[in-house]
Amino acid sequence: MDSSSPDENGILHFPSSNAYIAFVDDCIVSNRLLVTLMEAPWSEPSKAVYSIFVQLREVFPDVIFSKMDVEETKDVASLMFVRIVPSVIFVLEGKEVARIKKTVPYELLQQTVLSLLKKQQS
Repeated sequence: MDSSSPDENGILHFPSSNAYIAFVDDCIVSNRLLVTLMEAPWSEPSKAVYSIFVQLREVFPDVIFSKMDVEETKDVASLMFVRIVPSVIFVLEGKEVARIKKTVPYELLQQTVLSLLKKQQS
């Protein structure tokens, strides 16, 4: 499987660097904010951030929330300098515009999304 697919909560899963890069290109064309959780299946903090993603997806239906398993996509993790899981990477217009490392509260992720959406509209 080399393309993205949504899980049961509507969070996209990227199984490869090719799938991620192709989707970033799609986001540039559609002018959408992409928020990606770089996670590991054994990481409890990753699971906590994932549950926040599920909540935020309901609040921000026009934002694309996704996840990548750093063990499954080591090339992307290395290319994006992901050293800590969880890491949340915000991409707008094909560029990383923000990054949050470790577990953070819902409010911080929500504020970051709001801030970037305002930036996108200006």
